[in-house]
Amino acid sequence: MTSDATENDEAGPAAKALVDRLLALLIELGASDLHLASRHRPLFRLDGKLREVEELPDVLEESDLEGIASHLADGPIESHLPHCGSLDGALTAGKNEEGRFRFNIYRRLPGFSIAIRRLENEFRSLPELGLPESLLKWCDLPDGLILVAGPTGSGKSTTLATLVDHI
Repeated sequence: MTSDATENDEAGPAAKALVDRLLALLIELGASDLHLASRHRPLFRLDGKLREVEELPDVLEESDLEGIASHLADGPIESHLPHCGSLDGALTAGKNEEGRFRFNIYRRLPGFSIAIRRLENEFRSLPELGLPESLLKWCDLPDGLILVAGPTGSGKSTTLATLVDHI
């Protein structure tokens, strides 16, 4: 897969088409995550395990990742990504923009890597999340700081979305 990103790192139509193809496949497969790294095939998280899929046999090149990163960053990636660190963002995609996603672009030798996580489109109740209704009292606090911590995929963002929806 080769993007047509220009020499100044602007994302081209091929990068957008590749992102659209990858996200459509993520939705179709029911995967929760997509991991992209140069010199590797795209990996989808299906049932908690990272897997390659037959629909995408090609290895991604550095230029592919640079084009995708620039497309997601909405401009040349080098101007958005610090020399050390990463860039986080969100996007909506799909045929009817039915998919919501978070992404993280980070430096890796060679080039960039990108992790994309699919977000739920509907808010769930605390009982549906296996959490007590008593957590709703946090929504009535006039000030303060509440920390929600846990490993990747443990439900932090989903819990916070439920609480914010209640507010």
